[in-house]
Amino acid sequence: MTELKYLGKYKPQLEKCVSCGQCQATCPTYRISGDEGMVARGKLNLIDAAIKGEVQMTPRWQEKLSHCTACLACGTNCPNGVNPSDIIAAAKAEFFSRNKRDFLSSVVLKMVSSETGRNLFFKLSSIGLKVTNLLFPDGSPQAKLLPFNINGIKRLLPEMNKGHFKLDVPEKFTPEHKKGEALFFTGCMVDHVFQEVGQ
Repeated sequence: MTELKYLGKYKPQLEKCVSCGQCQATCPTYRISGDEGMVARGKLNLIDAAIKGEVQMTPRWQEKLSHCTACLACGTNCPNGVNPSDIIAAAKAEFFSRNKRDFLSSVVLKMVSSETGRNLFFKLSSIGLKVTNLLFPDGSPQAKLLPFNINGIKRLLPEMNKGHFKLDVPEKFTPEHKKGEALFFTGCMVDHVFQEVGQ
């Protein structure tokens, strides 16, 4: 295998994983899928095999890694102190450093990598979705032309709400009966689409 740009420093951590199964008991993705490849130990075995040249870093290989929700439960419960989330993130970076992204993904990723780009992206997305919902209302004959059918189920385009969730709530607030501290990462969907979920 060619030189590792991102994964090299994680080889010692990979060797510490003994596939004990502690991560399986806490993995939400495994709970839903029942797929061993979705568990941290399964992903680490795939990564290790790729490093050793036993498997290729194909889109299917990367897809298995992309199902990690980065909840950190596997690392928190690992008796050997392995941090799978960091290794999986490095493996994703390794994959994308070796494989070209499609044009649209490259443009979107470039846009959302800066605050100005993110604001512009969401303004354009909002306009685009409003126009699409106007021209292709749900149930109309022309809506069938949109390529959003998965397993026969029509996926609706989300409504982009006005404003930002993060601007509507204080950055920090203290409840009346404080029990501890928590951080809430909104992501783009809560911030721009599902603001009621954030509330």
